[in-house]
Amino acid sequence: MKKPMIVAVLVLTSLGLSVPSVHANGCSAAIETPEPKASERTEVASIVLEGVVLSVSDHDEFSKYKATIEVHQYLKGDGPAIVSIDGFHDLWTLYACPDGVAVGDQLLFFADGNPEDVLTTSLIGAKGSTMLVDPQTIAQIMSVTGSEPTIPTPSVRERIKAIDSTTWTGLVTLILVGIVLVRLGVIRKNQ
Repeated sequence: MKKPMIVAVLVLTSLGLSVPSVHANGCSAAIETPEPKASERTEVASIVLEGVVLSVSDHDEFSKYKATIEVHQYLKGDGPAIVSIDGFHDLWTLYACPDGVAVGDQLLFFADGNPEDVLTTSLIGAKGSTMLVDPQTIAQIMSVTGSEPTIPTPSVRERIKAIDSTTWTGLVTLILVGIVLVRLGVIRKNQ
């Protein structure tokens, strides 16, 4: 039993083929390689945000997928309250760590691109593009950016939702009074 294994190793090495080195947890970072710090990830990423995963696109275990994120705050960059980030995957290999998310996850996201379009995951080597939210990590990120977090830009739909019923009632009343006054001839149309 041992003899065929030794022969196989000798054949592989004599052919110049190398056997990959051992890695921790199936990731490409060697066992002794430390996890990148939030500050290192922040320097590399063009956008850093805190948010909650609202949905993920359909995918199988071997494909990359997109997640829709409700943004609570931007720690680097700025943009809308809802963004899409593409490039997540759940696959463990010798050369890539899983970088997966699930609906309801509240995380820090490191991404690249334009938030008004689809962002892509920002990786350092094979490490993931997310971190858990905690005050120390946020402080580390803010020390790199040198600025306070920003609140997302509300979309038109969110702005309309924010207008309370009193404002809508007042606006509708004003329009109706204007129509009545035009009909009665109090306000004359230009001839």
